[in-house]
Amino acid sequence: MEWNFLFPKAISIIDVAIALDHSPIILMVNGVVKKARKEFKFESRWLIEEECSQVVKEEWENKENGPSRGTFRVKPRRTRVKISKWNKEKFGTNRSLANEILQ
Repeated sequence: MEWNFLFPKAISIIDVAIALDHSPIILMVNGVVKKARKEFKFESRWLIEEECSQVVKEEWENKENGPSRGTFRVKPRRTRVKISKWNKEKFGTNRSLANEILQ
């Protein structure tokens, strides 16, 4: 407890032992844990929704950024954002859907 009060921002992580007989501990005294970006997962239920293909088509054909060099990298990311937003508006969050099913 005393150590935690002295170093409130400290983070300790136990790493995987690969070729050692012990597990190394990584200690960051002024550590800040960045929130990991939420992983994008394709939902098969989107395939039966005509709106989903329309969202993808509209975003992919969007000429807002022009024919820039990074367009091929930008379009999938922007499409992912649009689909995620559409999914949330159409179906709500997975947590609310799970609660609804449980009830």
